Amino acid sequence: MSWPMVKIGELGTVYSGGTPSRSNSSYWGRGIKWLAISDYSDFSLVQETKEQITLEGLNNSSAKIFDEGTVIISIFATLGRVAILGDKMATNQAIAGIKCNDSVNNRFLMYSLKSKLKEITDKSEGVAQKNINLNILKNLQVQLPPLNIQEGIVDMLDRVFLSLNQSRKIENELNALAQAVYESSVGISAKEHSNWSSYTISELCDTSKNSMRTGPFGSDLKHSEFVSAGVAVIGIDNAVSNEFRWVERRFITKQKYEKLKRYTVLPHDVIITIMGTTGRVAVIPADIPLAISTKHLAVLTLDKNKANPYFIADTLKWNTHVIEQIKRSNKGAIMDGLNLGTIKSLDIVLPPKEIQDEYVLKAKAIQDRIAEAKELSLTLELQFNALMQRAFSGKLDLKKVA
Repeated sequence: MSWPMVKIGELGTVYSGGTPSRSNSSYWGRGIKWLAISDYSDFSLVQETKEQITLEGLNNSSAKIFDEGTVIISIFATLGRVAILGDKMATNQAIAGIKCNDSVNNRFLMYSLKSKLKEITDKSEGVAQKNINLNILKNLQVQLPPLNIQEGIVDMLDRVFLSLNQSRKIENELNALAQAVYESSVGISAKEHSNWSSYTISELCDTSKNSMRTGPFGSDLKHSEFVSAGVAVIGIDNAVSNEFRWVERRFITKQKYEKLKRYTVLPHDVIITIMGTTGRVAVIPADIPLAISTKHLAVLTLDKNKANPYFIADTLKWNTHVIEQIKRSNKGAIMDGLNLGTIKSLDIVLPPKEIQDEYVLKAKAIQDRIAEAKELSLTLELQFNALMQRAFSGKLDLKKVA
């Protein structure tokens, strides 16, 4: 079904916010909620802000108050984050507001704007930080069905998005539970914690040569040497989610591997990202094929009689004592510029091996539930995106969608 195309500027009043001078303390304080992009997520009903400005700050800046029900969209740096205001508030200049007229449902317009994200991005300007101006936004065209159709589409999208939000909430709750179980079982809150001995990471690694390693460096491995099949190459992307995942597959030839075999990754090695997104940790699965690491990872082969790799991985992620050591070694910056020397010297309070193993069994049960929740979230996200695409291309049959 085809609906008329209408410019955003014809659907309501479009305006942007502003920021009072930070150098004038009388402009900031209790009074008027002041919204930044970091204060809200996509499709949310925004009711609270981290900061507020005074009436004096409002009157002496380009900031203006947006009414409750205004559709907002980020137009600078983080492009296209959409939501609806659940209260009156001002915003910074990175957010535009659209106060809808009677021809459009505000949630329909919010979803419509999100469906136009690629077009918005294509129209954006700037190199380091993309942005669009109000003129571009006002002239952006969206399809406008009758109000009853708009409301039907909103109802369907809302229901799927609610399910997706609930699934993501379960993920977050399970992740919090995983950390709580760590703390109570083997962390600082554990009953016997004060009776356990401390060891450095280097003391917990296998005594074989190269049990703590990083590389290959420089010309030892060039991107041009990757091939479509052969010996796998493990990088940052395999650990960036704090669990091992196959993402982009990279390989080197068996002949190249013979020159780099000292960087072989073994089952149950602990890998830590030390460049790019640093400080992410994962354990190599038992069924890993022949593979090497890259210079972006530190690789630890542990003495399995002393330390369970999954306990060590969780300790590197969550243990406050360990995180404080990393902060000190990096002048206060968490996980900034990690190196193998820092990792080797990290001091860890080590529970007896049987307690480590008991904890890992508990943690695995929770991780299995997290994996199920993630799979459900992914399914719902795909369903939501497909529904969005059909809804705003005129291909959605409202009678067939429950």
